[in-house]
Amino acid sequence: MGPLAEQIARLVKAKPRREIGTKLRDVLMQFDRASTPPRFSLIAVLNDNSDRDEVRVWLADIALAVPEHLGIVDVIEAATASEISLELVETSYPADVSGLTWRPNSPNPDGAI
Repeated sequence: MGPLAEQIARLVKAKPRREIGTKLRDVLMQFDRASTPPRFSLIAVLNDNSDRDEVRVWLADIALAVPEHLGIVDVIEAATASEISLELVETSYPADVSGLTWRPNSPNPDGAI
């Protein structure tokens, strides 16, 4: 998952996408390794006043820029912090992967939320 997560993080931080990204609290990623290529979900944690449709389009643009050999988008969602469950947070990774360490032969990185 390392290359896929790193690609998503680069796309989230890319200059053309930065304007909307700064309006969000976070972008979370989830991965389904059961398929080849893996499937991934992107969930934006909105500030209360963010436009959900605009953010979903922004996430779709990011997802479509991911090369298919790395992964295929499964779910795109945008919700406020009060609408996001603790389970979702516990099973997600932040799109800012600078705090994650991907170890060889390990299915999950250290530093996951």
